[in-house]
Order: sequence, then structure tokens, then C-alpha cells
Amino acid sequence: GVSSAVLVGSVVPYMLKTEDNPHGVPEHQLLGIAAGIQEDRPNFFHNFFKDFFGVGYVTSPVSQPMLEWAWRLAMQASLRSTLECAKSFSFTDFRPDLPAFRVPTLVIHGTGDKTVPIDATGRAAAAGIAASQLVEYDGAPHGLFATESERLTEDLLTFLSR
Repeated sequence: GVSSAVLVGSVVPYMLKTEDNPHGVPEHQLLGIAAGIQEDRPNFFHNFFKDFFGVGYVTSPVSQPMLEWAWRLAMQASLRSTLECAKSFSFTDFRPDLPAFRVPTLVIHGTGDKTVPIDATGRAAAAGIAASQLVEYDGAPHGLFATESERLTEDLLTFLSR
């Protein structure tokens, strides 16, 4: 019954940098996520969500309450589940699954995503999924649902109405 699929800022197909995945994230950076969470989880997420939503020194595409909401939500998860989630999105290789996408697939990704780099994920997913369409949001961060909500909604509705 699946007629289409959408990947928004997805970690598919593979985050880890390896010889056969040169655009991936170096292992020490991925391990640094877990280390940061274990060392000082509140501070880690305080800083993480700034990158997630593309908050800079001069501008912020989201409000302070949005940052606080995301932080509180992250802090509600258990330490173990948070670490397992980080391990899963960092080290699971979904490349063998790409041929299983047999429906039209929309891949949406921000080119300024510091959380899930577009070269390792969005562009690679679109290249590996036969019936896919890649839409890049120029300069946009990972948290597109908040920073690009109107455009994201429009792109989703346009794609799904075909």
C-alpha cells in the first residue's frame, strides 16, 4: 500500500566516513557525540540545537522558546536511549536498503545541515534511489520542520498530490 516515500534530513544511506563512503562523517566526530552526551548531556544539547536549527551569532531562524522546547524534549529521553539513538544513526549502513525503494521518493535536505551532512546522506540517497527527486534547501539547517516549515509543507503537498 505504499505509493510514495519522503526522506527529510535523513541519515540514509550512511553517516560514517569509510573508504567506500568518502563523504561521510569521521568516526571520531560521531564518537564525540556520545562522549559529549555522557560528559554533560544538558550542555551538549544546549549547543547541539543551535547547530540543528542553524542559530548563528547574528541571526536565528527559530525563537529562544523553540530552542528551549527542543532541549526539554531531548532531556526527557533516558541516557541509554539517547546514546543508542546516536549509535544507530551514526553507524547503521542503510546502503543495501536503497534498492528496496520502489516508489517515487522525495529527498529534502538543507545544504547548511551541520547535523546530517548533505553529501553523505541526502545527495547519496537521491543517487542511490532509482525513482527519487532531490530538493536542496540552500543554506538551510537540519531542523527544516521549524526553519522552513512553509516551504517544507508546500513541497510535501505538491509531491504527495502527484
